[in-house]
Amino acid sequence: MLALVLVALAAAPEPSLAQKLQSLSQARVFVAHQSVGQNVLDGVSVLAHQHGVSLRIEEGRGPLTAAGIVHAPAGKDGAPLAKLADFAALLEGGPGAGAQVALLELSYADVTADTDVDALFAAFKQRHHALKLKFPGVKFLVATVGLTTVQRGLQGLVKNRLASGAFGERENVKRHQLNQLLRKQYAGALFDLAAVEAGRCTFEREGEQWPCLREELTDDGGHLNALGRKEAGRAFVDAVVGAL
Repeated sequence: MLALVLVALAAAPEPSLAQKLQSLSQARVFVAHQSVGQNVLDGVSVLAHQHGVSLRIEEGRGPLTAAGIVHAPAGKDGAPLAKLADFAALLEGGPGAGAQVALLELSYADVTADTDVDALFAAFKQRHHALKLKFPGVKFLVATVGLTTVQRGLQGLVKNRLASGAFGERENVKRHQLNQLLRKQYAGALFDLAAVEAGRCTFEREGEQWPCLREELTDDGGHLNALGRKEAGRAFVDAVVGAL
């Protein structure tokens, strides 16, 4: 009898995307972001429409009291520490108040070739820990930092030889280093945007392989196009439903 029960449990089917979207539509989710985060939410909206699920996604104006995804801009690109401070303020008395699940998106623009990865990670970890203590009823998801494409061909080669660096290379190295720290620290509560963006896309720098944004997912090298939005949106749904 026990064996039959174990077999039945093992054979339980994975919920469909429509079922996950339905679960998401019944939760209170808050997302603080800039442009790439908006790309992801646009992808979630398209998926919900395609699967006939009524899912509220709107910019927040006050405390989150009804089910759905409420979002708001946090800080400005290029200033990740300010985004961390804004995220806390939005949860305190803004549109993030009352959320069951909360997420801050740090943009590819927040991590440059000159970023001190260890210092930024330490600041992120400190803020994340403080928020978990302050809001014990909120499940915090951590998003990896998005990537960009890299400059290939003759121009990229020349820029590397001149030491200025091909577009995206040094920046993506730093982003990957930070993402690896985030993956290790928050493995159980992660929205791995960078992994979705990269797939098998890599470039070689100083004898090592590093991930980059797949060109088919973007029209400008950093933001997500229709295909990229849907792929990232699906991963977002999986991550949030997994946290509920």
